[in-house]
Amino acid sequence: MSVQSLKIVVAPHEQTSSLSELLQKHFPIAFGRSFTSADVRKLIRAGGVHLNRKRVIDPAAKIKRGDRLDCYCDPSKLGDPQVTVKITRKNILFEDDYLLVVNKPFGLPTQPTLDGHRDNLYFQLMALQKEKWGESAYVGLHHRLDKETSGVVLFTKQREVNKAIGDAFKNRLIEKTYEAIAQRRSLLGKSPAIPSPKSAKTELEVRSYIAKGKEKRGKRVLYQSVRSGGDLAITQFKILKDHGHTIWLRCWPLTGRTHQIRIHCADQGFPIVGDTLYGEINPKYRLLLHAASLSFEHPVTQKRIRIECDLPVEFQEFFRSK
Repeated sequence: MSVQSLKIVVAPHEQTSSLSELLQKHFPIAFGRSFTSADVRKLIRAGGVHLNRKRVIDPAAKIKRGDRLDCYCDPSKLGDPQVTVKITRKNILFEDDYLLVVNKPFGLPTQPTLDGHRDNLYFQLMALQKEKWGESAYVGLHHRLDKETSGVVLFTKQREVNKAIGDAFKNRLIEKTYEAIAQRRSLLGKSPAIPSPKSAKTELEVRSYIAKGKEKRGKRVLYQSVRSGGDLAITQFKILKDHGHTIWLRCWPLTGRTHQIRIHCADQGFPIVGDTLYGEINPKYRLLLHAASLSFEHPVTQKRIRIECDLPVEFQEFFRSK
């Protein structure tokens, strides 16, 4: 991996701290994994960080709101790539006797992978629940987000509600809302399907059939829209903000196909920023796709519940950098 640049503008609401502490908080967001304090200090002392456009080599340098940091590093040479972002009880958005809803960080797989030693949200959440409830704690997994996608994930705490929640996902009774930042691109000389900034139209529905393809990027197999075979995928989009070359989208996947939103965005000529599978090969930003909310009927109380999750700071930072 080559040297990457990372720009950080300290937000007005952000708690000020030393330079090394601030970078340790932002690096996992930008690169999808955590770094040791020694790695961060090493980068600073090597001259890889500029504070307000001047090189700084003191890890303890004080940072204040409004400061600009420009970092230049090869993240593959820093830290352990198997070390992932850790969740705490602050990540829990909703909990009762039956359900548990969590804000999944970027860079953390939802469930166990073929590498049995690789950390994931399910293992971390199970450990958190055992700390609170003991060995009797139960966590049921019913859906997943891509490793690169952040946001709301619903789990069960009692086996007796597994069928109701499973049926709700299967029958599309759980409304999922995502937000994404995408880039307009031409498709073989044609304009992207998303309406132009001057258009009064702000909504779009995309339908296609999606199947696993033969193409790979690294070790990952790509999915694709196909003319025959595959599974029906439907996504609705609404423009929230339009900056010409980049657009802020709200997305409703009415079906639950693998990589559905990412594929539909790329197919229509507006790939999601930071998408290494269906967009950029060497992105400057993480995947800017976030599961913003879930709305569903509680399996026991029958009350309608809507769980929302604040957007990651990268969304606002992306537009501030433009």
